[in-house]
Amino acid sequence: MMKAFLANSLKSSGLQAPSDMVWDVTDELIWSKILFNLLAFGGETQFRQAEHILGYPSLPKCIPNYMKKIACISLVFMIQLLLAFYSPANSQPASFTLIDNFDSYLNGSINGQGNGDWVGNNPGATDGALVSDNPPAVFSGKTFLANPESVEFRGNAYRKLGNSGLLTNNSATYYFQLLLTDLSQTNISLGFSDDSSPNIFSSSTQNLFQAEINFQSDGARVRNGTSLEKIQNFTPQANQLIHIWFLIDHADDKYELYFATDANPVPAFSNNDSVYDLKDRQSAGTLTTFVVQSQGTTSGDVYLDELHADAGSSNLTF
Repeated sequence: MMKAFLANSLKSSGLQAPSDMVWDVTDELIWSKILFNLLAFGGETQFRQAEHILGYPSLPKCIPNYMKKIACISLVFMIQLLLAFYSPANSQPASFTLIDNFDSYLNGSINGQGNGDWVGNNPGATDGALVSDNPPAVFSGKTFLANPESVEFRGNAYRKLGNSGLLTNNSATYYFQLLLTDLSQTNISLGFSDDSSPNIFSSSTQNLFQAEINFQSDGARVRNGTSLEKIQNFTPQANQLIHIWFLIDHADDKYELYFATDANPVPAFSNNDSVYDLKDRQSAGTLTTFVVQSQGTTSGDVYLDELHADAGSSNLTF
């Protein structure tokens, strides 16, 4: 019934749907991406992105002129509204579940806090993975603070995800907030590992992360399989609150990465292709830990807060 409705709507709008198009009315994210890209940019690159997302080559052909482009945008918007109310189970995507906001923790070393879920260095001069009650004003309450002070491994830690871990063949969205105080003195990675006790004292992230975002003095990088790729569509700024989403499809062993800031609040693709491989692809196990890993002898403080998970959903809210 929904397929017939959408096909008739296309026809009435002067558009023609590909004969082999498969409509998945439960996948709201596909239409969200198309709508956002067409409304925000509306250029050839965005149509190619939509073509890639949908997995068929006929989208640009259904928009022969400016008026039909408007009709297509209107149609996608209407479909998005319908999908907001339609579901076989008459349900909405689940909301985020809080993993950590650090407000209930003691100031100082993160090691052993959260009922033992956080693991870092033993407290002392080499321990710079901390709970801070004096973060920048953009945060509310306490935060995690990676305070490396030019000591290798000092700001490193990981958190056991417990019930928020991601099983193979499942999907989830993970969200957190980040602030970098000094990009020229930053080389830090954050992300998700299938190692239940990752070696946070390693000088390489190669074996730590299945999904990873890395910040350095010249910008940000994302893990794509066994390599790190420079992110083109987002340039971090010092003392800027960054919203980060990992949309991980462990059934396909791929993930997407999105960013937003208070100045640019609409979540944006990290790169034009936007889809990355988990490091070990099909052999990746359950994602059991969230890892913070500083590299080398950097000194820039990094604040982390509001780590959340939404199991089974694509959720770009904050």
